[in-house]
Amino acid sequence: MSDWLHNLPIVWMALLVFGLTALGTAAIYVVVRALSVGERARSFKAVSPGFTTADGHPFRTFYGVHRLASLE
Repeated sequence: MSDWLHNLPIVWMALLVFGLTALGTAAIYVVVRALSVGERARSFKAVSPGFTTADGHPFRTFYGVHRLASLE
């Protein structure tokens, strides 16, 4: 079934995979933008973009620990 994909030259295979990934990402972006209206828009804006990246993990961890410590 996937022989045609595996038989493609590496350049075409890479272009196909990256292209499909880009289309999937664009579809997710369009859906999120369409759904982020009203109360949901405020929820999306309340999250700092730095928290959504892999580099934001230490900050999320510190923020979570800091919040737990302040609750005591």
